[in-house]
Amino acid sequence: MSLFKRTEVAFVTGAASGIGRATALQFVADGICQVALIDISEEGLKETATLATGKNGDAKVITVIADVSRADDVDRAVTETVKAFGRIDYSVNSAGTGGLFGPITEQKEETLDKTLSINVKGIWLCERAQIAQMLKQDLRPLK
Repeated sequence: MSLFKRTEVAFVTGAASGIGRATALQFVADGICQVALIDISEEGLKETATLATGKNGDAKVITVIADVSRADDVDRAVTETVKAFGRIDYSVNSAGTGGLFGPITEQKEETLDKTLSINVKGIWLCERAQIAQMLKQDLRPLK
């Protein structure tokens, strides 16, 4: 028996690969049939969507190409998810970048800025938009 309801909606960033992909596929395997996949990689998103619908033929999956470090992209991803599914019940913000590798003395400030923009600001932007949406929704009781 699934812990999730088929009508619940999951919103997953970083869904084109790694933890984001694995999380999206697990949601589908566990019975959530409405999943929004968000990432900057169109090819990776298509692959994840194919894998998800292969795991659960009832799954309805949308893909949104978006950069989580940009507020307009995040807001658009939330809007497209709500347009497709009516709400957001679960969000996993796993988009990220490895960022700085090698001696710090050889790193450029722009690299740090990009890393922080994706890994910190991106989470904040996603949470801000997701929570704003969730506060508009009717509450659903836990099982």
